Amino acid sequence: METYNLHHTTKGYLDRVRSHIVPYTTMVKGLELVIFPEVMSPKYDIVPHFHVDNLEDLTGKKVLDMGCGCGVIGVHAIKNGASSVISVDINPKAIENTKKNYELLGYDGVTIQSDMFNSLKNYKEYFDLICFNAPYHGIKPKNDLE
Repeated sequence: METYNLHHTTKGYLDRVRSHIVPYTTMVKGLELVIFPEVMSPKYDIVPHFHVDNLEDLTGKKVLDMGCGCGVIGVHAIKNGASSVISVDINPKAIENTKKNYELLGYDGVTIQSDMFNSLKNYKEYFDLICFNAPYHGIKPKNDLE
């Protein structure tokens, strides 16, 4: 049986995310995002900032944001010129959170609840860029947040 070991940063990160019981906001590269409870937050993680800082000019490109969380990569892809963005997450709260951020920013993005590509099997779209802020926590998840 495989043993899962918690990455040394995971507990602190998840504790901070779980400490929020109401939505709050955080800034990421000039955009204010609302973060729902039980959704991964760019406020406590440098990886979404790294992704956003390294997005190229996406003018006319089709983007898939896998594991979208609050939608941080998707909204910045649209800001960087993407012609379309599809945001996918297994967590239904993340999907609602991403929808809210698209709405608040006046962006047109598609959200789909899915376990990886499962709900995209019949989707006839191709993507120029697939972004995935993959979970790295080294544990078997106990809930949608993990």
